[in-house]
Amino acid sequence: MRPIRTSPAGIVLIFSLIGLGLVTLTYDQSKSRINDNEERATEAMIHSILPYDQYDNALFDEPLTVRGSVPIRYYLARLQGQPVAAIFMQVAPNGYNGNIHFVAAITPDGHISGIRVVSHHETPGLGDLIETSKSNWIEQFKGLSLNNPQENLWRVKRDGGQFDQFAGATITPRAMIESVKALLNLVKEHREEIFTLPEQ
Repeated sequence: MRPIRTSPAGIVLIFSLIGLGLVTLTYDQSKSRINDNEERATEAMIHSILPYDQYDNALFDEPLTVRGSVPIRYYLARLQGQPVAAIFMQVAPNGYNGNIHFVAAITPDGHISGIRVVSHHETPGLGDLIETSKSNWIEQFKGLSLNNPQENLWRVKRDGGQFDQFAGATITPRAMIESVKALLNLVKEHREEIFTLPEQ
């Protein structure tokens, strides 16, 4: 029986395919772990603004959608069957270095239970002050609504509003303020749809 001869190019191709398979497998496993870690981090942020004892339903098992200008997913937290807050995963698109992803909890009467930034690419030492680990700037949204403050005060102080800006970084807080206000307007416009329990 004659031995099978493989050309150098064939050997390279075989090793390339093996390498590609290993890289793909490693990527798939890493991506799954990364996604799991991101989900756990997001859940921890949600629970920092809406503690476990404030709702009793399986929050993350019941994603819902509000049909605004574009469909927006959210979760409805309930306690003894009654809505206590809608949880939105939102994006502020006008950050200094791109999108700012944040989570917000809004009560049925239109007040903010809390907001946490999930991810961003803002400048370290300047724009990253939106993180709770760097400053308490984001805490100033807690308890606010569309009428508190008045509409013309939903701006940074430099623009005549009530919100603090960062020294040397005004774009980042502006982006957050505009996006939070837009979310409150969405909740106001679709309040009945958002907080009405879906039929079982």
